[in-house]
Amino acid sequence: MPRRPGPDREASPDSPASEVVLGYVDAQLLALRQAQPGVVADSPDAVHQMRVAARRLRSTLKTFRALFDREPAERLREELRWLGTVLGDARDAEVMHARLRDRLAADPVSNGRAAVLGRIDSVFDARRAQARKQVLRELGRPRHLRLLDDLEAFVAEPPLTGRAAHEASKELPGRAHKAWRTVRRRHREVDGATGAGEPAGALHEVRKAAKRARYAGEALEPVFGRDAERFAAAMEEIQDVLGAHQDGHLAREAWTALAAQAHAAGENTFHYGRLAAQEEAGVEAARREYRDAWRAATRKRLHAWTR
Repeated sequence: MPRRPGPDREASPDSPASEVVLGYVDAQLLALRQAQPGVVADSPDAVHQMRVAARRLRSTLKTFRALFDREPAERLREELRWLGTVLGDARDAEVMHARLRDRLAADPVSNGRAAVLGRIDSVFDARRAQARKQVLRELGRPRHLRLLDDLEAFVAEPPLTGRAAHEASKELPGRAHKAWRTVRRRHREVDGATGAGEPAGALHEVRKAAKRARYAGEALEPVFGRDAERFAAAMEEIQDVLGAHQDGHLAREAWTALAAQAHAAGENTFHYGRLAAQEEAGVEAARREYRDAWRAATRKRLHAWTR
């Protein structure tokens, strides 16, 4: 899909805040377009790359929403949410299929492995095929093409507010700090939860907030250099640890569902229970790692540039 070259935006601390943010938006729009042919061709990781670009775009429009008129930016965010949902089922099926296969292959108990592998492939090949059909159908519809056109128009003629003209060094650090405050608030909600261990849903909210803060740091790296890079890296560590937690939680549920199917078919469920227990152990390990990642992310020097 051909694309008009984006405007040249060489960022500096005294650049208008909008130029820094729009430079990042433009780069993610290019990534979104470049990933699409690979999605259509079923190239490895293409769905992931396209989904990440859509997430970065949506997150950036939220974090830096004060720079843009509300209605057009919100409309784009809603359409990007739709695109992320379209891509999500295909990506989730792809990731879970690979995870279960890898977990099974690493299990030293080989007796009965072939039957388990056959059931995994049968379930997830069908799930992935259905999700891929949905992706291709939606990407070919006018709604997706309008979204791309609207994003191009947004970059070419952005609907700016008065804050957009403020110097980047004065306007943007506070936006990253606000994103970090949301991460802290989500973490406090986890700490305040009752019951044994942190609830998976609350930790997932921390992860989503950390992801948004990470993208904010990445967007500001051209101006704030190593400070923004270190900030983004700390947020990414939280995201990765909690991603492992979420993936383990979902994988445990997948093993349990597969075990129920195998039991109904009169098959041995030993492997399923064993591997579900391994996933549970991984979930507990990720919770412990999260505490370490959180302590590292709260270092004051990491956030000094955002104030």
